[in-house]
Amino acid sequence: NEQKYKNKLFYICDECHRFAKKDKTKKLPEAIYKMGLSGTPFNTDDGSAVGDQELKSYFGDVCDKYEIAEALRDDVFTPYDYHPVECYLNEDELIEVKEWEKKIAQGGWDENGEPNEGSSIASGGRNRLLAKVEDKFRKFTNIINKPDVRNYKEQTLFFAGDGSTEIDIEKDQNSHSENISLKVLEKFGRILANHNWNWSRFTSDESPSERKEILSQFSQGIIDAVLAIRILDEGIDIPGVKTAFLLASTSNKRQFVQRRGRILRKAEGKTKAV
Repeated sequence: NEQKYKNKLFYICDECHRFAKKDKTKKLPEAIYKMGLSGTPFNTDDGSAVGDQELKSYFGDVCDKYEIAEALRDDVFTPYDYHPVECYLNEDELIEVKEWEKKIAQGGWDENGEPNEGSSIASGGRNRLLAKVEDKFRKFTNIINKPDVRNYKEQTLFFAGDGSTEIDIEKDQNSHSENISLKVLEKFGRILANHNWNWSRFTSDESPSERKEILSQFSQGIIDAVLAIRILDEGIDIPGVKTAFLLASTSNKRQFVQRRGRILRKAEGKTKAV
């Protein structure tokens, strides 16, 4: 059937950046008319990465753009304040980070500019360390104790993972180990609970029906806060959310755009996001 309609087919691919990997677009139909939609199509600013070229080879060049700045200007998105909070490594953490970075450099990169296995493993180790820096929990506790932050309590999102290591559960006959991201999430959750926040975690461990119920309670104000690792980064709209804490993140522009997208949706009575 695909061959029969090949010259007439118009294929529209939402979130097309999911196919920005070498040979991934071979799974898509051979349509003569194609359109890829994405808030963040490319891995690099100039579209030079292997995955970026893969998208261009299938969909062609970018034909139109609509930036967040334009959406704010056109009153499509809610204006927002962004407050970075600096956290610092202690002496032991600094030594460990330097060791991981040495291993990253030794691991090297392949001919496509992608990190080799050794570099990827070391990079994961560094990210897991940065996710649980002690100063981060101290600063977090101080912030949620502030009177103005207590006013944000209703419908607040907390991104507790950096998005590069959502959940890594290894299973065999004798062991079951969970990624450090879940432990970090639970530690932030205990701090919230100690300060009378009613929160729920939102990870790939929860079933689709459980996630649906969590989001329903969250939108109704029954749950104050949702702590997520990565699963909220794209595709789920909760317009009423006014506040988000990015407790761990990467320098990836895609992640930053997608996470802002979770809190900049317009909603009745919502004049600003934080």
